[in-house]
Amino acid sequence: MRLLFVCTGDICRSPLAVFVLRARLEPAAWLRLESAGTQAAVGRPMTVEAAWLAREHGATGLAPTDHVSRPVTTSLVESADLVLTMTKDQRRDVVGLVPRALRRAFTVRQFAALAEALDAGQRSAVAAEQTPAARWDQFVRAVGQVRLMTAPPREEDVLDPYGKSDGAYRQCAAQLMPALGVVEGALRLVGDVAVPADGPAAS
Repeated sequence: MRLLFVCTGDICRSPLAVFVLRARLEPAAWLRLESAGTQAAVGRPMTVEAAWLAREHGATGLAPTDHVSRPVTTSLVESADLVLTMTKDQRRDVVGLVPRALRRAFTVRQFAALAEALDAGQRSAVAAEQTPAARWDQFVRAVGQVRLMTAPPREEDVLDPYGKSDGAYRQCAAQLMPALGVVEGALRLVGDVAVPADGPAAS
C-alpha cells in the first residue's frame, strides 16, 4: 500500500509527515510512505526545523539529509493508493495531473475529519476484508462516500512554515499532527497493526 504526501517544495510538511508515520508504523512490509512537491526542486534536504519537529514527534536520529526532495509526477500519483496533500490547491493540482485520482486524493486534514466520521457499519465492512490491501480500498471508498455527504472542513490547509519563524513551524505541527494521528489509526486498522503497549504515539 503506497501513501503519497504532497506539499509545495517537499522539504517541510510532506517529509515531516512521512518520517513521523514511518517512526510510528514501520517496519510494515505492506506499507510504503512517500512524499513529493507540486513545485519541488530535485535533491534538496528537508529543512532543519522540519527535521527537528519530526524528531520531536518520534523520528529519532533523523538528519535533514536523510530526505531528498522531488516533484510530484503522473507516475507517482498513479501508483499511490492514497494521496494526502497539505492544501486544497495542492489537491487540485494532483487531480489536474491525474483526473482519475479524484476519489483517492484528499487534504490530510479533510481525510482525518472524514475518517473520524465513519460509522460502525462502515468500520465493520472494512474489518471484514481479508487483506490489508482490500481493507484499505474499502476504507478509502467509505471515506469517499462520507465526503459526498459532508461539507468540507472550514479549515483544511496546513500552514507552510518555510522561511518563517519557529512559531510558524509549531503552528504547522499543531495542524498536521492530530490529522496524522487519525491516519496512523486508520493504517493500524487496515494493516492489523497493534497499538504499542504504552499507547498511540503522542500527537
